[in-house]
This record gives sequence, structure tokens and C-alpha cells, in this order.
Amino acid sequence: TLVYTTHYMEEAERLCDRVVVLHLGRVVRTLARAAWGGPEHGPSPLEREFLSIIQNPPAREDPA
Repeated sequence: TLVYTTHYMEEAERLCDRVVVLHLGRVVRTLARAAWGGPEHGPSPLEREFLSIIQNPPAREDPA
């Protein structure tokens, strides 16, 4: 197992079999290679998922 951190989705697509997206220190998505497919015109499915999370972040729970 190798943990690789990056904000560059193209690198993640080339190097990784599975991607875990974190937001504010929490896991918000886990994607397998089959979920993002191969290269295509425009943003890849992996990049679109990442941008969706950044633009619409999950609600953060209030600390108790």
C-alpha cells in the first residue's frame, strides 16, 4: 500500500487504483478506477467529482 496525496487529478488518474477524497479532514468520497474511466475531452469523471465536492462541500457537523 502506498498513500499518495495530490490536488492534481491527472496524476491521481494515472497512478492510483483507488482515490479517497478528504474535506476538512473527513473522508467524503472513495472512488475505484472503474468509477472514473479513461481519458475523455474536458474534465475527467474524477476531476468532476472533486470539483463537485469543492463547490458543494458536505455540511460539517457541529462539535458536541
